Amino acid sequence: MASSMEAQLDLTRCSICFEIFNLPKQLPCLHSFCEVCLQSYITEVFNKDSTNTKGIHCPICRAFIDKPDDQVFRDWGKTFPTNHLMNNIIDYTKSKNENESKYCNVCERENESKTASHWCVNCCDALCSPCERQHRRFKTTALHKLVEIGKMKDSESEGLLYGAEVFCEEHRSESVRFYCADHKRVCCMTCMMLRHRKCDDVGSVEDGAKATKTSKEIKELKTDLKGLKIQFEELVKNREENIQSFTANLAQTEDNIETSLNELTNHFKTTKTEILEELGAKKKEIIPQLQDEKSELECKVAGIANDLAIFESTSLHAPPAQYLQTVRSLLEQREKLETELNKQRGQLRNHNLEYKRNETLDTIKETANLLGTISVLQKDVPLGTDHVIEEEDDTNVGTRIELKNKIDVEGHVKGVDFVDDNRIIGSSGGKTLTLFHTNGTLINSVEFPKQVWSIWSVRMKNHQEGAVVVFNYLQFFKVLRNDIILTTDLELITMDFAFTDEKHIFIGRSGINILDDTLRPVRKIAVEHEVGYMDLRDVHSICYTVYCGDVLYCVDLDGKQLFSYTHEKLQKTTGVMVDSRGQIYVCGFKSRNIHQLNHEGQLQTIIFEDLPGPYCIRFNDKEDKVAIGCCQCVLLYDFC
Repeated sequence: MASSMEAQLDLTRCSICFEIFNLPKQLPCLHSFCEVCLQSYITEVFNKDSTNTKGIHCPICRAFIDKPDDQVFRDWGKTFPTNHLMNNIIDYTKSKNENESKYCNVCERENESKTASHWCVNCCDALCSPCERQHRRFKTTALHKLVEIGKMKDSESEGLLYGAEVFCEEHRSESVRFYCADHKRVCCMTCMMLRHRKCDDVGSVEDGAKATKTSKEIKELKTDLKGLKIQFEELVKNREENIQSFTANLAQTEDNIETSLNELTNHFKTTKTEILEELGAKKKEIIPQLQDEKSELECKVAGIANDLAIFESTSLHAPPAQYLQTVRSLLEQREKLETELNKQRGQLRNHNLEYKRNETLDTIKETANLLGTISVLQKDVPLGTDHVIEEEDDTNVGTRIELKNKIDVEGHVKGVDFVDDNRIIGSSGGKTLTLFHTNGTLINSVEFPKQVWSIWSVRMKNHQEGAVVVFNYLQFFKVLRNDIILTTDLELITMDFAFTDEKHIFIGRSGINILDDTLRPVRKIAVEHEVGYMDLRDVHSICYTVYCGDVLYCVDLDGKQLFSYTHEKLQKTTGVMVDSRGQIYVCGFKSRNIHQLNHEGQLQTIIFEDLPGPYCIRFNDKEDKVAIGCCQCVLLYDFC
């Protein structure tokens, strides 16, 4: 069986030149290339597009790397960090090869050639006998681990390769010795004293690596990366199938065109040429597009496969500091991949051809000049199932929606939100703010002089804070234990509002106003319609429904419309909410349903139907429970 070191050979080859790395440089996405190859690639990119001043895409995963403003592209490749782990693997592999004589690295620097007898694990240098003796005498190197080159094939010595010191990125002369679990960073003695002395969880890198390797987060990281790889592979498969079906559809379309042509006189032969040219144009347009999409997705799959290989390699063999740095990079990479996966699912379209025969051909053969039309039918790519990668002690969660309780109230519930998993707060009876247990038990209530509308809450560590719209003013409140305590109120005209980072409040009615944490106006976003309900799609855009209308709009913070959504089965839009994945939920009061849209405003499914006049929808923090405010009731569902 091959040794663990031999299993790394694929990782030690540059993806550009396909040779063993020569001075490997590592990009932020964790992919490495020879310095010369990387610089050649950078130069080619910038020479090909002289207007490019922003950066490059990774040749493997196509992740974009920004170029520093003060960096000259001709020298940019040298500035990327050297992948020392890869250098160590390569040097070690060469040194333990019995058929390859190894010379002393120290003597080589003096232009001398002496056969090496030992390998220094800490310095990653081969040493001849005199240099080895000197190495043991110096105070700074006396404690370094030395291995006889003749014994370097032993499995025990193989693990010593990964004991090489890792130095602090800021304090170059100091080795990394500590790990701060609070900030998830490795640090030297100076960094620990200056920046982490007040942190609660600081220990050695060995202890940090040991704890991290067995943590739930690492299990989830590996599981998520495998799941993402599977889902991107599914998208690649979808592209392959669509190319095959589209190609088959092309042949069928040609047959249909020929059938129509045989029914016509020679007068229509010229129109045959025209429509086939149109068909060819569609083929040239769609097939390359599908192939490009497939290639890009294959790049993502290859990138994730490489990430997994790096993950496995560093888990087994990397020094603690290198391992923790890699884990941190992979955690960031996972978030980017999840965002990219949702983006791809929202953007990809399946293409097919539809040929519509001109129905008047039978009666106007002498005057008709068109055989038919070619159009490309696009449908959303079917959402892939959430693949469960089984890991020890993990729990599989499904997606079945189950009605858990119906709480009967008086009047319309125009606002509702969760206090915690066991309590909800909602408007009932028109002018009442009520605190309920999820089993339907009334806990407490507050009466207002005017009608209560929307409710938003911010769940804090020890209590609940939020606000409620009461006709023409915004009333803030706290929930302490089972008491509703009213705090600040703000006089304004609004029907709905939304929080962001607990500092800014977006308020809508005639335009959307942004307030700071002191409740002072910061700016106003002009919109063309009277705002009904609203929510933040992300930090740069807002979704809102039109008061007494049938439309959902999305605008950016300058008021520019990003998209609008209407549907024949969506009537009198009311409440709207965006979940943590960017999916949008909009209530149809008159159509008695709730539509689920993707981040780009395209219908995914009508998730709830036959509801008794839904006004609003809210998820709990875990997004495994949902509360829907309706006419004379609150409906509570579990996602199980």
